Order: sequence, then C-alpha cells, then structure tokens
Amino acid sequence: MYIIGKIIYRSVIIVVLYLTTNLAILPNYTEKLNNDFCDNVHYYYSDEVGVDVAALISKHQEAVTARLDLIANAKESIDIAQFYFNSDKYGTLILGEILRAAERGVKVRIVIDGKYRHFTGFDNEVLTSLNAHPNITFKLFEPFNLFKPWTVNNLLHDKIMIIDKYRAVVSGRNIANRYLSTEAYNYVFDIDHIITFTGEISRFAESAVKQLMDYFETMWNSPYTKDPRKVKVKEDHFQKILNNYKDYRYMHPEYFTTKINIMALSVPTNKITLIANPLNRVKKPKIWCEIASLINNAKEEVYINSPYVVPTEDIKGQLKNLNQLDITVITNSAGSTPNYFAFSGYLRYKKELLKYDNIKLYEYQGGGSLHSKSYIIDNRISIVGSYNLDPRSTYLSTEIMLVIDSEPYAQKLKEVHVNYISQSLQAKSLYEYHAGDIPMLEIKKGKKFTLEIMRHVAYLFDHLL
Repeated sequence: MYIIGKIIYRSVIIVVLYLTTNLAILPNYTEKLNNDFCDNVHYYYSDEVGVDVAALISKHQEAVTARLDLIANAKESIDIAQFYFNSDKYGTLILGEILRAAERGVKVRIVIDGKYRHFTGFDNEVLTSLNAHPNITFKLFEPFNLFKPWTVNNLLHDKIMIIDKYRAVVSGRNIANRYLSTEAYNYVFDIDHIITFTGEISRFAESAVKQLMDYFETMWNSPYTKDPRKVKVKEDHFQKILNNYKDYRYMHPEYFTTKINIMALSVPTNKITLIANPLNRVKKPKIWCEIASLINNAKEEVYINSPYVVPTEDIKGQLKNLNQLDITVITNSAGSTPNYFAFSGYLRYKKELLKYDNIKLYEYQGGGSLHSKSYIIDNRISIVGSYNLDPRSTYLSTEIMLVIDSEPYAQKLKEVHVNYISQSLQAKSLYEYHAGDIPMLEIKKGKKFTLEIMRHVAYLFDHLL
C-alpha cells in the first residue's frame, strides 16, 4: 500500500506541475508591447464619406429583434463566430430562426470556442445535429485537448454575424439569456454595432463587411478550427429545437411583431477599419497596440468603457500622454461585477489610476453589470467590439475591434456612455466614492473578503486576467 500511495502521490504532483506549467506559466511568455510596434493612426481617418453606414443598438429587446429579423431576411448566407452560443431560451429562439433560414436554402456557417461550449448546452448531439443539415456547417475553435493543455488559453472571444455579404453585426454580446434579457440572473448590458455596405459594388473592398468576411474565412480555414466529434444523432432532434423555438416565439411575440429599421438607425461613416488579434496561440498584442496609438494621438478627451480594466505595467506603459488628456473610464464596481478574477486585477491597479487628476473612474451601481467594450477619441473615433482592457484580451484571446471614423456615430456611442455614467459613482478609493445622486451598491461581506484576498495575490496571475 505504501508503494501504491507513493506512486499516486507522485503522479498527482506530476499532473499538477504539468497543468500549472501549461495553463499558468507558459501563457506569460508572449510577445510584449514595444514603443515602435504600432504608429499608423492616420490610416484610420478619412475626410470623405465612406461606403458603410453604422447603427448602434444597446437595448436588450432591440438586440434580440434585430438578430431575428436579420436572420429571417437572409437570402444567401449567414456566418457566425461566437465565444459561446447557449441553447437556453434566447439561444433557442435565434437557433430556431437559423434552422428556418437553412430550410429555405440559406447557407449557414457557425464557429464557437471549442472549450467554453461545454458549459453552454451545446453538447456533441446538438453540434452533430446541426452539421447533419445540408445547409449548416458547425465548427469548434481550438477544442480542449488533454495532451495540449496550453490550448486552453487560446479562446475565440469574437462576436460576429455576417448576413448576405453586405451587412455585419459586431458586438461584445454572447448568445445567451443573460446577454439578451434583463429577466435573466446576472444579466448584463452590452452594445451591438451593425455595419451595412451601401456603396457601389466596385468599392466593396473598402467596406468593413469585406474585412470581416476575410477575417471569418481565415478563421474558418485555420488549423485551430476543427469539426465537432460525431455522435449518434436522434432523428427527432431538429424537431425538438423547432418545437422549443415555436413555444418561445409564442411566449414572446414582441420580438417578431416589432421590426427594427436598421437603415433608419444608421449614420454615415468616413471609414471603418477592422483590427484583430492573430489566431495563433502566441499572439502579438495587435489590438491594444493600435488603440494605444490612437489614444497617444488624441488631442482632447478619451472615453474608455470596459467591464474589466487591468492596466498592467506593460499595457499602461504603451500610453505616453496619460496626464495630458481628459480620460473617463467606465467600468463595473465591486457591487456589480460578476467576475471576481478580473476585478481583483483591477483593484490591484486602481490606487495608481486614482493618482491621476485627469482620469475619472466611474463604477457602475445599477442593476445587472456592464459588458460592453468601447472607446471614444476626440468625439470622432469610436473603437468597438469584443476586446476587454486586460491581459487576457491583449495576449491570449482572439479579439476584434472596429475603428469607426464618424462624428455622428461617436455621438451615439457617447450617449450610451453618459447613460452608464448616470448610473455610476466616481471612485475616490478602493471602495469609496465621491458624493453622487445615486446610492452605492451593497458589497456583500463574503464578496469583499474574497476580492481583498485575490487582490493581494493578483500579481501571480496578472497575465491570465
């Protein structure tokens, strides 16, 4: 028994070291930022009206209605990339509309993260059932491999839907109840950005829709994107999905009787440019590099909205004019955040941010939590998409952001930011605020205790936050 116990003990130690090395230590060895990496900000500006218009949607019901309407009116193709796509009520509503589109001949391609889908209800039977439809192809990005545990940190964090090669939705919103309804537990607020190509077909290469199509194609054909494992499919599985869809549609007729006029909501843009992190496992920090360069060239003010703000020395070091601009940061509070891990990293750097007189930290005190990711520079440039201001989004995950040169769009985005601020308090210290018109959210003792413990050890896993 002693020998068996010794073997088990050593085996456990080996497994722990193996996983720790691959999941926590190796991800820290990425290509770090440097001052000369990005400095091409003039590329993002144009003095002429461009070929795309853009619409902003921030309300939950409109987000559901817009997606259902876009899918219902698709004629040729639907391409979707999502961090995860839940098979709960709202996921089933959207999935049912996708099945109906496929039934009428629309070609559908869906890729989701291959690790996170284990937690969202998309089991192998669902995936294989979808792939069994002649007009639907489903793939997984970097599925978990026990013998390659380092792949765990290569997450597909994008949220994209492309319809008929002329319209695209870019968002921070996953497909699940908590992202699409305030009735769900732990619901969140997010923003959708709908881009429509309106120019002459000869100018399609200038469109952000074309850039997103090319990016999706690269991901779809990437060696990291795999077919799901095939299992035996029950014959009635399609019908079950459609029956659930019909039930939810009957329960929520408002999503189908109310239409969203996307063109009426859209405003002109001068230029829209896609920026994306590489798909490979060791990433160049492309997105933050470009955002930092745009901030460094700002003249007056910058708005930053991110659910998680973890400005490590490497990330913050890329900014050269922190004390020369009016910077407004809007993020979650200790009371609103559902993500203890990321928020502990924010607390670690919060005191340093509070030393800057020109930086105002607003922390959300309303219902639910904030999940949107956006920047406004000098009331002209909007940067929107899936990127969180933290090391995980900077170095480890696939991410996309759109740089939108448009004063009208920046104004619409600023209205959302101002609405968030009206439900926030300006931070004074770690857990104290300047006087405001709204009450501070209660922080449960257990939550505060946990955050304090994690804050003091956050330096050990900064690179994973």
